[in-house]
Amino acid sequence: MTTHDSTELRWLENDSRFIVAHQQPATLMDILGSRGIEKNRLLRHTGIFYEDVIQGHLAIAPSQFLKLIENSEYLYTGSDLSFVFGHRIFPGNYGSVTDALLQSANLNQALDIACLCHSLISPLITPHKVVDKDYCHIYFYDTAGSGKNQRFMLETMMTAFSHLGRWNNTQKAPWQFSFNYPKPEHIEQYQVNLGSHLSFDAQFCVMQLPVDYLFEKWKDDSTAYTVARQQCQVTVAQQPNSFLYAVIQYLHEHIRQSTSLESTASHFHMSPATFKRKLKKHGARFQNLQDQIRKQIALYLFQHKSYNNEQVAEYLNFNDINNFRRSFKRWTGMTPSLFRSDCI
Repeated sequence: MTTHDSTELRWLENDSRFIVAHQQPATLMDILGSRGIEKNRLLRHTGIFYEDVIQGHLAIAPSQFLKLIENSEYLYTGSDLSFVFGHRIFPGNYGSVTDALLQSANLNQALDIACLCHSLISPLITPHKVVDKDYCHIYFYDTAGSGKNQRFMLETMMTAFSHLGRWNNTQKAPWQFSFNYPKPEHIEQYQVNLGSHLSFDAQFCVMQLPVDYLFEKWKDDSTAYTVARQQCQVTVAQQPNSFLYAVIQYLHEHIRQSTSLESTASHFHMSPATFKRKLKKHGARFQNLQDQIRKQIALYLFQHKSYNNEQVAEYLNFNDINNFRRSFKRWTGMTPSLFRSDCI
């Protein structure tokens, strides 16, 4: 394998062409085409040509996919496009990924494949799975600078994930959904496509499921699943990680240490100025990323581990409990004690 000396080659960025055009982008084109929308209008200013898509070899960048989504929302009449798209994501036509999904013995195996192969099945927002003794939690991180398209992709991917396994005629699992924005006008689309367990104006966008549902049997374990998973692992190993998700993973892994912009930039072999420019290119700031991850972990420890203020502060490497209280109020709009009394 060739060693890359340039940092630009180590990561997938929002202008890296790695999204297979005849997979999800073509699915979205087909949905719009079924509504009579001309492809020339749909592809305007995307840099995508349908003649190239149908050749089956075109890869596009996240920025192009986001422009396609923007055009689609503008041209589509109705409020259900993201949900219709979400129902078409799985099992998809992703080669060994689709094979592994179809051969999964339970929801846990299917979720593992979906999260492992996130650059293929969710290239704009990255799913992050956390399982404890009571719940499975799926968080989503914007790793492409989705901006105003982020809500569309959340609706799409939450619909897709919540319907995993429907090809086995399984009942829809009772997922619970939290969204960090107000109740939308088209609430009926959420209710029809996601169910009744909906919470808005939440601190985070997350979907949760009682852990027992992960292991309800769909089918017997199979050699076909094992082989397909191995092929997925080979595919993932050959592709760099998303730059922004690599930063998020690093901050997660070092959450109990003192991480700064300078130390994180050094880890990624960049100067602080270059690192800041790279983050800005993806619509991100270091302090916001660090706050987002600290907030997520603090809320998780309060809600699901029953930690007290001092334990959470220590876990997040705050030496001063007052500094932790001030930071928590800045993240959430309330003090830790008020959050614990009102939200737990």
